[in-house]
Parts: sequence; C-alpha cells; structure tokens
Amino acid sequence: MGFEKGNKYGQGRPPKSKNIVTNAVRELFERVITEDSEGIFEDLKELSAFQRLKIKVEIAKYILPSLKSIDTIVEISQDKEISQEDIKAIKEEFFEKY
Repeated sequence: MGFEKGNKYGQGRPPKSKNIVTNAVRELFERVITEDSEGIFEDLKELSAFQRLKIKVEIAKYILPSLKSIDTIVEISQDKEISQEDIKAIKEEFFEKY
C-alpha cells in the first residue's frame, strides 16, 4: 500500500488558502474589541499601574514584530597586552557614546 497517483489524502490546505476557523476567531475578536473600545479603556483606568503595564506588554506581543536574539562569536588576535588603564578608557568611551 504505497502512494498512488491522484491520491488527495494528506495534502493539506492548498497554498494561500484561508483558514476558516482562524479568520472567524479573528473577526469575532476584532468585533468585540471595536464595539466595546470605550468600555475597555474605562476598565483599564480602574486597574493598577502594574496591571495596565502587564496588559500592554501582553497586547504588544500581537501588535509589534518580535525581536530575535543574535549570538555572535568574536575572535580577537592581538600582539600586545591591554593594560587596566586601556580597559578603563575603552569602557568610559563606550558609555559616553551609548
């Protein structure tokens, strides 16, 4: 029982086709938010500053693009040693710029 030509089972959704359930949930969520937008803002005013900040962070996950961390490996080849004074000067210069 191998693959038979013309078999349509297991092919999944065609490319660029809409997911009906996801679209329905998205539309329902959008309707709930837009219809009661003033009530939502009133509810937020009643919360503590910490709770409001927590909600804003949670909402930002869905609005803002997520940032990726980047790992970098740096190899330094050096002929002379760096003194403590050089390290302090580099550190101060860095903190002045950034």
